[in-house]
Parts: sequence; structure tokens; C-alpha cells
Amino acid sequence: MARFETEGLDELLADFQQHKDLFDAAAPEILQAGANVIADAWREAIRKHGLIDTGEMLESVRAFDIETSSAKKAVIYPAGKDSKGVRNAEKAFVNHYGASSIKATHFVDDAENEAEGPAVDAMAAVWFNKIDSEG
Repeated sequence: MARFETEGLDELLADFQQHKDLFDAAAPEILQAGANVIADAWREAIRKHGLIDTGEMLESVRAFDIETSSAKKAVIYPAGKDSKGVRNAEKAFVNHYGASSIKATHFVDDAENEAEGPAVDAMAAVWFNKIDSEG
């Protein structure tokens, strides 16, 4: 059975509880900081895998805020259509998973794996900056 250990998680949760109002106010900025890092990683993965034809898919990668009844989320994907009317998200899907004539690159997985640590660091930096400026 897998074993999961954490160091400092209890302290971090207590920190959030102690500064609940500050965290609630800072959450959108924290989320955006992480989403920006992930969007940058998507663009880098597109370049790395040579998925640039016109550059329209690359330039359309954005982080979008989505608010649901239970949470606010950031969704990252290439939005809009290219000059030929093809959805950039569709091109990303085909390039990621492949098709009969296109080999799968799994570039999104690469981007997400590369960005995980830096995104957490970016979000933590925003949070600790808020804590420091309050104190």
C-alpha cells in the first residue's frame, strides 16, 4: 500500500484558517498565478513538440476563470479558431491524442508535469506576499 507523508501541511491549513478572510480575498490572484505558469508551460510544450504551423494555436493558449456554484477554477486551453475556421482546442486535442495520420505527442501531459512545481511555487509566493503585507 502506498504511503503518503507530508511535512508542514497541518501548519499550512492552520495558516489558512487563521487568515481565512485574507485567503478568500487572495484566492483569485493565487489561482491566476498558478494558471499563468501552466499556460506558459503549454506554450513551451507546443514549441518543444514542433506543433507550430501558423502559430495561431500557440498564441491562443489562455487561462480562463470559471466560477461554479462550489468553486472558482482556472481552465487552460487554446481558445478560438484559426484563420481557416478550425478550433484551436480541436487541433490541440488531435496533437495530444493523435489520429489515424497524426502521432500522439501527449504535449499537454508534458506541460502539466513541467509546470506542477513552478505553479505551486508561484501560488505560494502570492500567498506569502499577502501574509507578509498584512503582518
